[in-house]
Order: sequence, then structure tokens, then C-alpha cells
Amino acid sequence: FTIVTALGYHPAWYAWDIIVENGFYNQIILGCTGILAIAMVAGVIAGVPCATIQKKVAVILPVALLLFVLNLFRVAGVFIAVSNHWFDALPDPTGTGDANFFWAHNVIAEALAILFLIALIAGLCRVLPGLWEYARDVVNLYLGTGKAFFLKVLGR
Repeated sequence: FTIVTALGYHPAWYAWDIIVENGFYNQIILGCTGILAIAMVAGVIAGVPCATIQKKVAVILPVALLLFVLNLFRVAGVFIAVSNHWFDALPDPTGTGDANFFWAHNVIAEALAILFLIALIAGLCRVLPGLWEYARDVVNLYLGTGKAFFLKVLGR
């Protein structure tokens, strides 16, 4: 609410978790808090075997705060885009008659979030040198297990 107002828009509180502008009611749900990204990155950092507990905590806390603040701007951007109908001219693949949320949230905001998370992990690899090896091992385990599973299912 504060970010949207600071950017020059005039939303109103409708309920404790709902803001409204231009006839668009937006309910902020737990999934919009960025908790998944925070938990995912914290879990990856916590799994680095060669880092000390102090170093892991020293990295996790500012990263969690950064993700939370950036997510607030993501939610504000989606709200502004949807309430001002930025994407009315685009096709509506959901069939709801309103393509704004789909394009603002599911395409643009999610793509930017994924790019940011990739850049964040790349930056964290410089702070926690063991992170790259750990991530590589996790991906190899996943790909190896996935490959073995599909070969078993296919009977090969």
C-alpha cells in the first residue's frame, strides 16, 4: 500500500489484506510475500557443506531481507499494472476476460523474479565458494535420478 501510494497512485484499504484502485480489488495472499523464494535460497545456502554456521547466517539474513523488499515492489508493480489495465490489448490465455493479471504477474513479474534469483545465486557463489559445487552436485543428483527413473519407466 505504502509503495503504491509513494509511486503516485491512490489505492484505498478495503480490508486488512485487500486494497482497491480503479475498481480492481487485490487480495495479498501468503504466496505473494516472497516466502517461497526466501525459503528456497535459505535452504540452498544452509546446505553448503564447507561454510560455517556464522557465514551461512550472515549471508541468509541480508538475502532474506533483500528478497522481501524486492517482492514488495513486485507486488506493487503487479497491482499498478492490473488496476490501470496496462495489458488490455494483449490476448487472454486464461479465458477470464481480463488478461492484465496473467501478463503482469505470471509473465513479466515471474520472469523478472527468476532472472533475479539466478543473478543472486551467481553472486552468492562468489561469497560462498562451496555453493557452486553444492548446486552442481544437487543438479547432477536430480538429473541422474530423473534419468534413471524415466529409463526404468520406459523399460530400458
